[in-house]
Amino acid sequence: MTELEYELMKSLEELNLKYIDLQNSKEMRVGRNVLSIKNAIKKVHLSDILLILKKRRGQKIIDAKYPGKKPGDNLRIEDREKNICHIRSDARVAVYTCIVGGYDKLSDPIFANDGYDFFVFSDKKVKSDIWKNREIPQSAQKLKDKTLINRYLKMHPFKVFPEYDYAIYIDGNVCVISDISPLICAADKGKTGFAMHQHVLRDCIYEEAEACILYGKGNPKKLGEQINRYKQEGFPEKYGMLEATVIIFNLKSQECKKLMSEWWKEFLNSDSKRDQIALPYILWKNKYQISDVGYLGNNVYKNPKFQVESH
Repeated sequence: MTELEYELMKSLEELNLKYIDLQNSKEMRVGRNVLSIKNAIKKVHLSDILLILKKRRGQKIIDAKYPGKKPGDNLRIEDREKNICHIRSDARVAVYTCIVGGYDKLSDPIFANDGYDFFVFSDKKVKSDIWKNREIPQSAQKLKDKTLINRYLKMHPFKVFPEYDYAIYIDGNVCVISDISPLICAADKGKTGFAMHQHVLRDCIYEEAEACILYGKGNPKKLGEQINRYKQEGFPEKYGMLEATVIIFNLKSQECKKLMSEWWKEFLNSDSKRDQIALPYILWKNKYQISDVGYLGNNVYKNPKFQVESH
């Protein structure tokens, strides 16, 4: 990258940070809540109104019970530059996402790295100049559940991209804004062969499970059984948590392949539909710490290289 291109990327990221700060301002949050309620009233969907109020009540309960961790900033641009490294120039990189059931609306990257291949797995053909449509493999289709299909593809990059060196998974509501190449080697810096952001709000799966139940996420009964099993096995509180919104994989890492396979099996076995709760347990069972996972930052929602839209 030339000096001019570098300065352009930096300016783009700084503009994105300003946009993110605006979207996360108190005024915008209040406005979105009011608009959600108004829209629900217009459609006369009482269930929508009750869901909004339930989420707000749940948030207040969680904030009051666990006031310790608040959303922080991601790595500052200047700090991140100190740790920039690059993978070899001939490495093959696949960036991919999965959209099933029309859950998300896919956005084209603002900046797409030359030589990187962008793929979307979807049950409907996506029109894009950048994203290439790939058929959902039969091994995923037979699951017949959009959440399971998404998680299968998230946790099996080795099966869908055997010809690549690295894969970058992003959720369907994430837009790539800037050059993502400096992030890739984070997968090599850790001990696990993959890299993720720290969880933005919590560092304890027990607290996360309680929050999920209050928000109506996942299967409450199965989630309770899963958490009780972890407690009985001695899984510690405050072990740490990771965000599964963006994941970078070293596809040549056998350890990464092993951990992803175990994560998938535990995710299926628990049947709670909460993948971020199962992953710390798998790391712990393999005698890893959260710090052994490649580090992408503290807050994916404030990473200037991405924009994460609300579902």
